[in-house]
Amino acid sequence: MTPREEIYAGVAVGLGIVLLLSLLVLAYASHVKKVDVELHSYQKDFLDTLGKDKSLGAFILRGDASSALSWIVRRAMRNPSVRSEIFDTFHCVHCGSVKPPEWISTRKGDKRKHKLKLDPPLQKFLSGELLLPVEKRGTPPARQVVEGPKRADLSKAARCCVDWAIKNEGRFAEKPKPE
Repeated sequence: MTPREEIYAGVAVGLGIVLLLSLLVLAYASHVKKVDVELHSYQKDFLDTLGKDKSLGAFILRGDASSALSWIVRRAMRNPSVRSEIFDTFHCVHCGSVKPPEWISTRKGDKRKHKLKLDPPLQKFLSGELLLPVEKRGTPPARQVVEGPKRADLSKAARCCVDWAIKNEGRFAEKPKPE
């Protein structure tokens, strides 16, 4: 094979690889469905900001709220200690007892549905029985974990993941800057 033929062969192989990867990405994208996820405004702003965070590099592929939530949920799926931190305890970043920053305290309680792209395995995970039963008890009434089976709620599980990320990504005091 002549040097010129070797170059052409290398280019052909490279183009073949690019084409194959493109087809794989398209096939993958066709399986990702939008799902309604109910979030507080502060949570949506946080996801929008996290999705644009360049320090996360290749982990955030689309640069949006969907990819940011996917990144958080994948961490919970792959790491049992993260999953436990999110779902085996009750935590709240917007309750008065934790004295949330204004960007959270003034934007809680306004949950709205957002169409987010989540892979089927992530949807299945978030739809599983992950959530501890919580009720208001005591005087004055305060939310606390009570006895009973875990329950399933995709949106609530997603909100737990986002609140965990706000607390554990060192961004609790930072106001997100959505564009």
